[in-house]
Amino acid sequence: MTPDAREPVVDALGRALSDVLGDVTGADVVDLACGDGAVARWLVGAGARSVLALDLDPDALGRARAVAARAGGDQERVLYEQADLEQATLPFEAYDLAWAPGVLATTTDPVRTARMLRAGLRPYARLVATVPATAAGRVVAALGEALLDEVVVTAAAPGAMAPGEVVVTARKPPRRRP
Repeated sequence: MTPDAREPVVDALGRALSDVLGDVTGADVVDLACGDGAVARWLVGAGARSVLALDLDPDALGRARAVAARAGGDQERVLYEQADLEQATLPFEAYDLAWAPGVLATTTDPVRTARMLRAGLRPYARLVATVPATAAGRVVAALGEALLDEVVVTAAAPGAMAPGEVVVTARKPPRRRP
């Protein structure tokens, strides 16, 4: 970690995430399928206010917590929790950004997962997901059914994501007045 936690970590992961996620300064973020916590650690290093890092694997979460404890600094702004994303719920409108690498392409019910994410996002908040290009149509349809707006599919920058993956972004629309 850099001495100033608001400076992004300058490495390949940091550059790729910065390109995909944009400026995260002051954002409350949910990181789905966080694995070893590398992205969650990067997020707070890049200035996120808080990160809820979810994963099903207790061993991965244990490793993530151990690395975060050694890193110190702003890592206390990351909350690691075990969650089955097939059944999880999020606090209502608590997040500015949801990072979902691979999740929407592997869940058995992408519409349910997209609705769960929509509920947790604040109005105008973004969902950023990576998916295999072959699953992009299924994921875009699920996001539309979950009533997310501005769904865009873009090719990942070379070397930024796994080969054959695309980035899917969506935005939660504003609340509608009755």
